[in-house]
Amino acid sequence: MRHWLERHALALALALLGGLASCIEHTALLPDPPDTALPLDAALDKPLDSAVDAGPCGAPGQPCCQRDTCTGGCCDRGVKSCVATSAPCSDGSLCMESGQCAGCGSENRMCCPGKVCANGCCDGNNQCVEEGAWCSPGQACASKKCVACGGATQACCPNHLCNPGLACANGQCAACGTIGGACCPGNGCGGGACCSKGLCIGPGMSCEPGKSACQNGSCQGCGGHSQPCCPGGGCAASGCCAAGKCAAEGRTCALGQVCSKGGCSACGASLQPCCETSTCAGGGCCVNGQCVAAGKVCWNNQQCGNNGSCAGCGAVNQGCCGGACTAPNTRCALVAMGQFTCAACGDTGQRCCNGKECRSGGCCVTLGSDNQCVKSGSQCPNQKLCSAGSCGGCGALGQACCVVGGAKYCTATSSSCKNNFCEVCGGQGQQCCAPNNYCAVGRHCDNGTCK
Repeated sequence: MRHWLERHALALALALLGGLASCIEHTALLPDPPDTALPLDAALDKPLDSAVDAGPCGAPGQPCCQRDTCTGGCCDRGVKSCVATSAPCSDGSLCMESGQCAGCGSENRMCCPGKVCANGCCDGNNQCVEEGAWCSPGQACASKKCVACGGATQACCPNHLCNPGLACANGQCAACGTIGGACCPGNGCGGGACCSKGLCIGPGMSCEPGKSACQNGSCQGCGGHSQPCCPGGGCAASGCCAAGKCAAEGRTCALGQVCSKGGCSACGASLQPCCETSTCAGGGCCVNGQCVAAGKVCWNNQQCGNNGSCAGCGAVNQGCCGGACTAPNTRCALVAMGQFTCAACGDTGQRCCNGKECRSGGCCVTLGSDNQCVKSGSQCPNQKLCSAGSCGGCGALGQACCVVGGAKYCTATSSSCKNNFCEVCGGQGQQCCAPNNYCAVGRHCDNGTCK
């Protein structure tokens, strides 16, 4: 038994020795591994994250280098970019010489050492304020400095303020209120001058040429019918200047005269222009703007009667003569479908005469497709009182158009609504007057314009 155990133990030992020899043999046949070890000094010099080439860094405007460092200035950690010393960081603070973006220097923060702010000025409370803001009473921030403001030739204080008698012009305080100078606050000018487009202009000078002039310290309308003549005696669209006031074409210039093409002419007699509201002397007839004496041929080879009637047409309650009326104070009006009749016009409650004429300062108000005269002192459709052709601040020349029920219209004689304001109508080159496209004597309406 003992011999059997010894024999089997020896066999097992020999088998193990054979397997070990085989492993050694196979290992010897494998190639040697490459030598990848680095020298010790090279391994120490290589950066920890050198696997990626980060490119240039560290200078102002370049990315921050590793560990948020810059070669000069500060690393703005908010955007990971380098900024120069004294330059603002992304949060508005300043880059200090210490290499840090300090919590100072931006608007509404405390000033940095040396009273330095990134933009603006350091005020009396050691706070940074923006350009144009107050530094202290009487001082404003201008070009990063706190300077005196409000005085003559000084910078304007915040909100364009200057000392009394001065106004802010181009950022500097200068004398105001004098002719040719800037207007004072509140559009004030002295000596009867007027403020127009920021400048003071003298009395009698044009605010808007041909439309308004300086009168009694304010710019007032000129050149329209019944308005003062504009500087140089000008009146709009061939109107006439008489005794300092303008008369529109076809309107009275003086006793026995009517405005015709820019000049005042005698009117009313046979073969003369018709006077205002189609009036001719001695009961004559007004035909195409010219007077025909009673008993003479007036229209369609008919004879003019002594009441302005032309052989049964043209007078009140008679048919129209070829679309016109020949008697004074009448207007051809549509009274029924396809029926035109000469109706009385110009007085309270009557239709407005041609050119929106209403007597005694009345107002011509629009009623549907027609119009009607409202007595001066009476209420207009906009619930305001009529006075001198104006319905409570609208409708007269130079005023805004009146608006009732979405309709826009003007209420003064020879006025028409254009671009929401009332302008003269009926003269050369002007709009034809509503509602019957009226043009002054010698003119005709062509596509809405008098020619």
